[in-house]
Amino acid sequence: MKIFCIGSLPIISANAPSDSANPGLHHRHPLPFLCLRWAYEEGNLQVSYIFPNGDRYGECCGSTEGVVVRRGMGKHTSASGVTYTGEWHDDKMNGRGTLEHPSGALYEGDFKDNMYHGTGTYSFSDGTKYCGSFSKNKLEGDGEFIDSQGLVWIGGFHNKAAPGLKLKLSM
Repeated sequence: MKIFCIGSLPIISANAPSDSANPGLHHRHPLPFLCLRWAYEEGNLQVSYIFPNGDRYGECCGSTEGVVVRRGMGKHTSASGVTYTGEWHDDKMNGRGTLEHPSGALYEGDFKDNMYHGTGTYSFSDGTKYCGSFSKNKLEGDGEFIDSQGLVWIGGFHNKAAPGLKLKLSM
């Protein structure tokens, strides 16, 4: 394997998501430069982004326009310690993935356009957990919430509200 860094290059792709649409990577890359680390092994070219703020992303591919984008399976680690491992499409978190926060909070599930969207599980750092439906980063639809005492509450969730939750009894 040969690895070499070609230095700082202008970022060609400027489709970084806005902060409100990005649940785990709460920042934009302020400088329009990045370092690309290239590895060539057995006929395959692998590219790793190393952003000026310390974020890292590996396993990029070239697009039809000749731009290097995140696509397929990959891992992005932010300088603040947030890590996303999962599927990418059009340079965004799309498909199944896991988003880990330094606080211990963890989301495992579906993503669409860098947002929790579909079915997933969000484990809060205090040990509580929500399993169910998400829509654009919000709890939306049927789900269950496991509180800090281990009690399971089921019902319909709408953003931060969950009217009519029922305690699920284990017998």
